[in-house]
Amino acid sequence: MNKQSENYEIRVMPAEVRADGDTITGLIPYNVLSQDLGGFQERILPSAFRPALGSESEVWSLFQHDQEKVMGRRSTGTLKLTDSPEGLQIEISPSQTSWSRDALEVIRHGDSDGFSFGFWVLDDNWTKTGDTIVRDLVSVQLGEVSVVYQPAYLSGAKISVRALEQVKRQTVNHTARNERQILHKMQHLKSLL
Repeated sequence: MNKQSENYEIRVMPAEVRADGDTITGLIPYNVLSQDLGGFQERILPSAFRPALGSESEVWSLFQHDQEKVMGRRSTGTLKLTDSPEGLQIEISPSQTSWSRDALEVIRHGDSDGFSFGFWVLDDNWTKTGDTIVRDLVSVQLGEVSVVYQPAYLSGAKISVRALEQVKRQTVNHTARNERQILHKMQHLKSLL
């Protein structure tokens, strides 16, 4: 997993997380609007994780995003990802390492109640309504799901200034294109009347 890629994004969000015995389970919900991520809000669509679910691609489970603290992997069956109407269901059967035991204890104690996930965007859709810009994640390639201490979509979002500038440029381009398409359709409808 090359997390150093400039296109790799990480989101930290509140999610339902439980430690059932020695298994960590959770859900990353669909169709929930994030807090402001620095000029835009984001929503995960039900289609977003299909590339990962429909392929054999490797997905890692890490503790605190640390690549040295692997808790599970999809290829070994210690990380299971399942699509549901509510969101992406996650089940981790962590290794018997000190950090896995720490993660289980942190969750049991109530000090962690969320996942963070890393991904590469394959397809997104930008819309602007009034002053609100929304990015819908239509399709992403999932790289990791991590158990984290402080899941807060806004404070945990890691977007570089360069990436944020790129996002703003894309938003302007998408918004202008959408407005032109709407204007063209309106003109076409008027010509039919």
